[in-house]
This record gives sequence, structure tokens and C-alpha cells, in this order.
Amino acid sequence: MPVHITCTGDERLARFLYAHVLCYSTGNEGSVQHVMCPFQTGIEVYVTKIDDKKRSVVVTFAADKKVWKEVPFSKLGRKGCPLQPLSKKSDSFLAMANRALLAPELVYRDYQQSDDEACKALEMRAMQGSRFPWLQKFTRIFIRAGFQHFLTFDAKPRQYEDHIIRVAEDRSEGGRIVAVGCAALKTAQLHGKMCKVAYIFDLRVDEEYQGYGVGKALTQQIEDACEAKGAKFLYLTVNSDNVKAKSLYAKRGFVHASHRSPAMALLAFPEQEDGDIEVEELDKEAARAMTCRFYATADLLLNQLGQLFDSPLYEGSFLARRGESVAGVSAWNGSSLTGFKIERLFLPISWLRSGVFRCVGISALLFAALRWVQALQAAGTAAAETQSTKDVLWLIGLIGVTSSSACLVWRVWPVLSFIGDKILSNNTKMRHRLFGPFGFGPKEDQEQLMRAVVKRVHNVARESGYAMSICNMDVSHPLRPFFPSNKFSTTFMYKSVEGSSAGLPPLSADNFFDPRDL
Repeated sequence: MPVHITCTGDERLARFLYAHVLCYSTGNEGSVQHVMCPFQTGIEVYVTKIDDKKRSVVVTFAADKKVWKEVPFSKLGRKGCPLQPLSKKSDSFLAMANRALLAPELVYRDYQQSDDEACKALEMRAMQGSRFPWLQKFTRIFIRAGFQHFLTFDAKPRQYEDHIIRVAEDRSEGGRIVAVGCAALKTAQLHGKMCKVAYIFDLRVDEEYQGYGVGKALTQQIEDACEAKGAKFLYLTVNSDNVKAKSLYAKRGFVHASHRSPAMALLAFPEQEDGDIEVEELDKEAARAMTCRFYATADLLLNQLGQLFDSPLYEGSFLARRGESVAGVSAWNGSSLTGFKIERLFLPISWLRSGVFRCVGISALLFAALRWVQALQAAGTAAAETQSTKDVLWLIGLIGVTSSSACLVWRVWPVLSFIGDKILSNNTKMRHRLFGPFGFGPKEDQEQLMRAVVKRVHNVARESGYAMSICNMDVSHPLRPFFPSNKFSTTFMYKSVEGSSAGLPPLSADNFFDPRDL
């Protein structure tokens, strides 16, 4: 039995109801009658009020006028909401209605210093989407982590020639910051010409406000601001498995620019260096000249490359030579401004750092090991006494499991111990970045020299306290095979602000990666 809902003289309520129905009709004297079925029991209910102060929709029973549900605006149109459309055909109308409800309260403006803590908290809560929703739900329950800003939120954008930060503020929630987005402008080479480009990043929307067009409106404002400042191209990065985000950006005119394959190395152990190849530290002017020479025709090469080599985050360049052949790379402190903070790993990190908790954990492990030994002893005694096939097989199975577990722990424990120490020590010096790798001479020489350089740089980074080293390159970069391999990848997308981006070619395979971008 369908539920009949009648609304007289309230256009906002009518718009809301219109989004939740399959059919509707306009009655006399401005009365709008809607038919919907929010649940299967067939009990008659009425949507009687939109409470602007509480930001909710009130639904009452028709029989006794008692409130059945008071649904917050933030739940409208979401899975589990008591008020659901009869058909997916009304989803677009639902989105329009939700935006209509939110629009009067949202204000878009430039970032202010007073927004610092709110923006940092929003970034900490944000998570990138994944093609595995179940995995995202699992991580939200057992793992709580996010990006942490060690300085002010605008410290990263201020590294560039110019920057833009826009926020969305909900005035009905006391000025709550519900979305933020940044863009960094710089002059770089693209398709053979120097022009101003803008890197869009840190676009975050509070989960309660997703699906209402907030992110779309904020992105449009940032793009318009970049164009007003003279940007000819806009680019951004997204995880390769984030299908939803890539689809959304594609609808906004972004096309594929580069398939990035970051070379990542865990610095748990010192690497054995080649004694036959000497690796030297290069002064920054020579390093800048070498980098400019190698990337002379590459896309995204900075017009003022000296900005990187003069930055306090620059940590030197390393070079190896053999005759006329050379290979080298530069280092960057990737953990000075932002870092990855873990608050929960099944249990709160503060618990895991507690000495009492560690004592309890060690005691529990010793007790479990003792019980396992007792089980092995009992199985051995039973097999010796009965000599039955069942008892002997059981003993062999236990011995096999014990041996395999001991071997696994012996091999994995050093790595787990290294990672655990970094997490529990609250170490913020986690990410060491390499940028601008260059090489000249025969490929065989370049490979041997570059591998020697990378080993040396990794050892230097490890001695400095870094947990991992990352070098971002296109998957087809000529020097990519000489770096550590991994399966993780990101996608760069870009668009032209002067017209259609449909015909834009991908960036050159040797495109330059700016270490400030991530």
C-alpha cells in the first residue's frame, strides 16, 4: 500500500518530496500531493515539517500524529535513510533537492589563517576512494589514519610562485568548514612551450556533505581562479584504482596525462654498495645544470628550477661517473610539511605505546608459546604411546605448522619490528623523496651507475632516520627500470582552460616530477 503525503504551500518541502517520488500531481490552490513508499509495511505517514534549525525532516504517523522519524539532512538520499526514492530515476532529482536544502547555508570563500585547525582536521579525516568498498569499510573500523600537517595548512601551497585555497563554510553549523581545495601555480614547460600551469590538490569534502555538489562547486571555483591568474593548463593526481574520482574528473574535461609508477623502497636494512663505483655528492649548481640538460625537452620542467635547489627541503644530489657516462639523482625532505599519522591500528596507538600494554602483550605471547609447547609435548607423548596413524599425523602437522611459523617470523620480524618502531616512536621523518634522476652515456653504464647511486642515497637516508624512499616517475621513463619496482601506481590527469582537452596528448615519458607536488 503506497503512502500518501500531502504538502500545502511549502515550495522547499515540495522540492524535497518531488525527489523521492515516482509520480506526483499538482492539486488545487497550490497543494502538491506526492506518492511514495519509504518502507514495505504500508503504514501511512506524513512528512510534516522541514526543521531548518535542527536541519532535519520530520515524519509523523497519520493515525496518531506521533513522530515516526526525524531524518537529518545529512542522511537524505543515503543508504539506510528511511526516506528512499521508488526508483533510481529520481536520484538526480534527489540530488537537486538536497542541494536546494543546503545551498542557503553554504558560503564559499578564500582560506583564512583562522581556518587552519579546521582544514587540518578535515584532511586528517579524509580518505581516498577505492574500487574495494569493503576494504574501505574495514579500514575505517580498525584503522584510523590520515595526512597530518606539521606546520600551517597553507605552508605547502606557499612554496610555489602563487597559490589558491578555497573553503566551503556551513553558516548554519556555526561556520563549520566542510570542504577545502588548493591549487599551486608555477611556470613550466608543456608541449614545447613555457606557460603557467596549476596543480590542484588536497580537495577534501566532509563525508556528511558528499553527494550535494559541494566538491563540484569548489573545484569549479578553483579552476576559475586559476584561469584568472593566467594558468593555461590544470593538472592533478589520483590513485589509479580510484575509479570514481577518475570518472568525475573526466566529466570535468580532464584527460590522461601520465601513468606514474613510484619507485618505493623500505629503508629497513642497509644496502650493499658496489665498491668499484664511487658515488660523490654534487654541488647544487652542477646538479641543477645536469637536471636541466637531461630534461631540456621534457614536459613540466620548471622555468625556475633553482626554486627546488635553493629550498631548505633540498637535501643534496649524488652522482656516479665512468668515463664519459654519468648518472645521478637529487634528494628532498618529503616529511617536513606533511606526514602520514596513524591514530588507530586495531587498537589506539597511545595504548600500543604504553609500557604497561607492552608488558601485557609480551606476557600474552609468552603464555601462548608455552601453551603451544605443551600441546606439542602432549601430541608427542600420545603418538609415542598409541603409535596410531591419527596421532602421528597430528604430531607431524603440529611440527610442520610450528616450523613454518618460526621461519615466517624469522624472515618477517625484522621488517615488522622496523615498521613498528617507526610508528610507535611517533617518528615524523618518514618519507625521503628522490627527484630529477638523470643519466648520460650507454644504457648499460647508466644502469650500473644509477643502481650504485640509489643504494648510496638510500643508505644516507636510512642513517638520517627516514623510513622509506620514493622516486616518482612515469612508468615509461627511460631510467625507471634502474629503480626498485612495485605495483602501486598513480594517474596524472590534466586539462586545457582554453578549450576542449579531447585532443591533448599524454605528457612526455620523461616528464619532470616536482617533489613539492606530493
